[in-house]
Amino acid sequence: MNQQEVLRELKGRLFELTHVNDNAESLRQTLDKMVQSIISILESSSGFIALKAGELYGYKLIASVNKKGNQSNDKGEKEVLDLLNSLPLRTQQSYYVTDSYIVMALTIEHYHCLFGIERTNLVKGNSNSFLTELSKQCIAFLKKVYAHYQTSIDKARYKELYELTEAFNRSMNMDYILEKVISVLEGMYPTYQHKIYVAHDYRGRYIDKILPLSYDDQELMNIYVTGEVDVVSTDSTGCKVYAPLVGSQGTYGVLIMEKSTPSFFPHSEIPFIKQLISVTAGALEKVQLYVRSQKNLTDLKLINETSRHLNEKLNLHDGIHYVSNRIMTSFDAQEVGVIFFEDDYYAPLKGNTAFFDTPGARYYIEYAYKRITQENESLFINNIVGELNDELVTFQSLIAVPMVQDQQLKGMVMVLHKQPYFFSFDTFKLVQEIVHHSTLAFVNAMLRDELEKLVVTDHLSKLYSRKYLDQCIEESMRKDSGGSFILLDIDNFKRINDTYGHQVGDDIIIQISNLIKGNIRLNDVAARWGGEELAVYLPCTTLSIAKRIANRLVKRVEEETIPKTTISSGISFWSQEQQDSTEKLFKRADLALYEAKKRGKNQAVIQEYK
Repeated sequence: MNQQEVLRELKGRLFELTHVNDNAESLRQTLDKMVQSIISILESSSGFIALKAGELYGYKLIASVNKKGNQSNDKGEKEVLDLLNSLPLRTQQSYYVTDSYIVMALTIEHYHCLFGIERTNLVKGNSNSFLTELSKQCIAFLKKVYAHYQTSIDKARYKELYELTEAFNRSMNMDYILEKVISVLEGMYPTYQHKIYVAHDYRGRYIDKILPLSYDDQELMNIYVTGEVDVVSTDSTGCKVYAPLVGSQGTYGVLIMEKSTPSFFPHSEIPFIKQLISVTAGALEKVQLYVRSQKNLTDLKLINETSRHLNEKLNLHDGIHYVSNRIMTSFDAQEVGVIFFEDDYYAPLKGNTAFFDTPGARYYIEYAYKRITQENESLFINNIVGELNDELVTFQSLIAVPMVQDQQLKGMVMVLHKQPYFFSFDTFKLVQEIVHHSTLAFVNAMLRDELEKLVVTDHLSKLYSRKYLDQCIEESMRKDSGGSFILLDIDNFKRINDTYGHQVGDDIIIQISNLIKGNIRLNDVAARWGGEELAVYLPCTTLSIAKRIANRLVKRVEEETIPKTTISSGISFWSQEQQDSTEKLFKRADLALYEAKKRGKNQAVIQEYK
């Protein structure tokens, strides 16, 4: 064939390769067929196509076949690559002639592409114009094939991207989104290792490819802060692609694609990577907003329920117990205490968790009390070590929120956990809201308790009233197995009034009342019986114990009252084993008191059940 016939035949073959089986063959298959066609037309024995990415790397054969259609062996490939890497390539030159090959050169985007065929008599006998035209036809074909291949890849990728977006729109699961992105990347870039480093507010599960973002990694943090995709390629470390997951409201992490062998990541891939991470960041942001909105609804519900429950006229003890339980269950706190301030004094109240009844609580309370009274601000401490004596530190995370009503500091709520950095800032803010909405209810409950106490409390002695004592004993007789009753009378009280005056007489009643309160249990009931008579009811207490308490009171009154005063006591007891009533219980104690007076006063006497 002459030159024109060869070129015409070549055009026809290349045209067929371009338009037949567009989607059925891979790029490698198409290029192999191209080489096979050309060496057949030119009566050559072998041919190849090689690519090189940038100046850092050598050529790599992507098609290498002989006349029989077989691929070259490793030895043959090495000889070809050594030849190509030694060529003095020039920018404007389209072909090169060596002893063994004719090599045609072109650049496609960032790739240097070389197409070569082994020299034959047919090729040797042709002019430079023929070789130029041959080179022109081959280069045009390679560019067309590459464009076609790239279009096919883009089509497949954007289809994948569309399906990925659809999947993300149906999901509110952050774990699913991240794992799906990793799976898609592994399919598109199988020679790379893929990892996503997620920001600190991620609450999903970590796996080997989804890891927490380390603030100590300077490279990662630079990408996280700048929000720009970066590609790092070196002969020693290989290739790394950094892609930050940037949404409209923040950066949610950093994607890393890594290849340990020397390689070149095409810049043409970066727009797709940017679109992929943009879709991913948008999906993560949607989930974050959804989770945040659900959390806000949950928080509002918690605040609303707490306020509503506290406003149901609970007593102070029940209110504190309710708030403590809600904070513990909602935030996994280990200890919760409500502390009220009065002048320069603080007092933990009933309803707190057990720790606040122990001596160790005092150090935490005093520390928070001092800080809050000085600064009048909430405390959020995630590691209290160093603030307190290390030997005293049991709980390392502390939240203390002041209770302020009418611009007056009424107290504080303390929340504790043994683990450092346990409470989040969101938890701290929500506890503040709960305390803010609870303070008025607590203050009102205290006022109600004070009013109720005034109704059942004797104004002078500050002991309970006779009516309240009767109610307590009647309730005890319904539910307890037994109890003891002590009736006390101040000896020679008329003489005290006549000698020292009624004011001193009132003070004697107050002194003895305080001694009684200091020598009985919290669940015992002390009351003013009438005039100079006082009474103590001891639920679930035997006669022998009641006798010891009565004798102790007799002794303490004689030793500690000013002016020196004595009392006489009558003791009675009831049991479920015997039929009894409050009237009979009182009567037996009254008889015992009469007997104590008869025996010389300043003593306690038991009236046995008859």
